[in-house]
Amino acid sequence: MTLRVLLTVVFWLILGFVLFYEELMGLTFDWSTVSKGWAQWKTSLIKKPKNTTKKKVVKPKAEPKKAELKPIVQPVGATPIQKPVVKKTPVNIEEEAGMEDVTFFDQAILEDKNFYASLTPQQKTEFNEFFILEHPRHLVKALQYTIGGNNSEFFANVFKYIFQYRRMISLGLLRRLLDALLSLTKDPQTKTLLHEAFIRSAYARRQDKAFLAAAKEVSQLDVKLHQEILDTRDTFVYAYVRLAIILEKEGKYDEALALIQDASLRNLDDNHATKFESRRSRLLNKKNQ
Repeated sequence: MTLRVLLTVVFWLILGFVLFYEELMGLTFDWSTVSKGWAQWKTSLIKKPKNTTKKKVVKPKAEPKKAELKPIVQPVGATPIQKPVVKKTPVNIEEEAGMEDVTFFDQAILEDKNFYASLTPQQKTEFNEFFILEHPRHLVKALQYTIGGNNSEFFANVFKYIFQYRRMISLGLLRRLLDALLSLTKDPQTKTLLHEAFIRSAYARRQDKAFLAAAKEVSQLDVKLHQEILDTRDTFVYAYVRLAIILEKEGKYDEALALIQDASLRNLDDNHATKFESRRSRLLNKKNQ
């Protein structure tokens, strides 16, 4: 008997026994369960390929321990350790500033139509770069001069911003602008404002003797204006302070003392850390040395 026949006989015997047992016990055999079990058994016989690729586990590096700062223990009787003192740079009380917030002319002005033509060739080149052309030295775009146009606004505002040009403008052009502006007004209050703007710009270039001399000259003119025309009292006058400083640096102590005496009689404010009385004491000490 062959193996195939033997297996067939065994199968039918088992099947017959199952059917007989089902009929005998009155049971309903769930052949779907057998089918599912048979399928699962066959599937389990199929070997799945093993995954030989191992995942690399990256362990986080431990953070280096921060060095602990140990307090410095000083021996008994030792001099205490002092922290370094950071010195602040002292503020220069004589530092100049612009006058952008000042209104120089209260009323509309009539420009000098001959101003541009009266400039020298060198001054025209400067003026063109500062106020006409699209040029790196045209620092304040609001100051735009138009040749042959209406430039009343330009003249009304040019000294508001002239301090921004202090490092590049020539003394000749600065003087020419001052003269042109002074010719547009008879108001002494406007004139003293124009004087102040000029002095601030010129004194900023005081390392140049010509600029320093111009600052002194216009300061003297402005002091005279306050003394003879305005009779100014109980306020701050820039020209008094600036002229007192210049005279002191020149060693003209008597002139500086006379100026300070006049300022004291008018009750003028120094507006500096060293008031007029302090200046007087310092000048007297220098004079008597």
